[in-house]
Amino acid sequence: MKRISVVVSLIALLVMLAVAWGKFTGAQPSASGLNLTIYSDLALIEELRTLSVSVGESVRTIEDLPITIVPSSVLFRPLQRGMRILEQELLPIQRQQYRQEPILSWKIQSEQEGEVQGVLSYLAGGLGWSAYYTAVLSESEDKMALSSWVRLTNQSGREYRNAKLTLVAGELRGVTRPVAEMFTARDVSTGVFQAEEPIFLPQPTFEYHEYKLARPVTLKDEQTVQLSFFEASAIKVSKHYVYEADDSADRVRVEIRFTNDEANGLGVALPAGVVRLYKETKGALQLIGEDTLGHSSKNDPVTLVPGVAFDLKAERVLKDHQVVGRDEDGYDIYRDVYEITLRNQKDSDVVIEVKEKLSGVWKIVSAKPGYEKLDANTILFEVSVPANGTATVKYTVEWKNR
Repeated sequence: MKRISVVVSLIALLVMLAVAWGKFTGAQPSASGLNLTIYSDLALIEELRTLSVSVGESVRTIEDLPITIVPSSVLFRPLQRGMRILEQELLPIQRQQYRQEPILSWKIQSEQEGEVQGVLSYLAGGLGWSAYYTAVLSESEDKMALSSWVRLTNQSGREYRNAKLTLVAGELRGVTRPVAEMFTARDVSTGVFQAEEPIFLPQPTFEYHEYKLARPVTLKDEQTVQLSFFEASAIKVSKHYVYEADDSADRVRVEIRFTNDEANGLGVALPAGVVRLYKETKGALQLIGEDTLGHSSKNDPVTLVPGVAFDLKAERVLKDHQVVGRDEDGYDIYRDVYEITLRNQKDSDVVIEVKEKLSGVWKIVSAKPGYEKLDANTILFEVSVPANGTATVKYTVEWKNR
């Protein structure tokens, strides 16, 4: 019995010492009500903190912060009046042999004594997200299934528990980026967690797009989390063959085109990301290429380029180049004749879109077949090429540098 009494007394003493130490150092409780907004390589953290203050000036410390915190971004908004922060200092403390953690030290002036709640906001690096897509083309090549996942990474040195998560897509201008010069490097071990439930609610914000997670999420330090974003199972697509001399000497690329609209089961802002494209074959899938999807707004046309057509080739030749005159300002006028030969080694007919870039002030003198002017510097020929055969585009253009 005496031994038990001694143990109980020691435990009580330790608890009293811990409480006294907390009061002495001014350490404040950890965060609650956590909001986590992640950009591509930066995060805004907002959390509810409670401070125990006394009348006049006192020093209080805030712990449980990421090592990548941007000190100049710290903002505390008290929910009650009569308190303000006079000075702020960011201190490192040694928690482990290879790890230091930051502490915010505040000199506070208060008109009252007691607990004051407020929202602590700050920016931090080491948090990021990216989207990636899987596209499966039907065997008939007229439909496509598209699914997307979001990958979250946390290298900030802190865990975020039960956070309300928002992801922001868009190009934000930033003049500073977070650095953590006062903290040493630490061991890195990555954990991966995968969630399968599609739970994001997209909506526009300012000139960007944000995606809110419908439930709280816990993101541990040194963890990678994968979350389901959306799925669309029957997107109408079309396949096109395109030749542009600026892209390559003789290669014809393949394009898969669709519209990001509700009729296709989409109609939401799609964040930029890598797309892996597969095709259904008898009993298996076949990888047909990868491409990068840029930010796509609702109802935007989308083009994916999985690769180059193996059985299609093009040859472009400048057949003639002459100076045929001079304009009233003394600029030479040139006349060029181009011939483009298209070869199809497939067993079926194809249509190849030939896009030609023109410079200066120009006019087409003759063209066969006919063309469409796409913009001030581009014309388009749509050329039918027979199976195992050839077709030719020939045009004459006059132009001047002006």
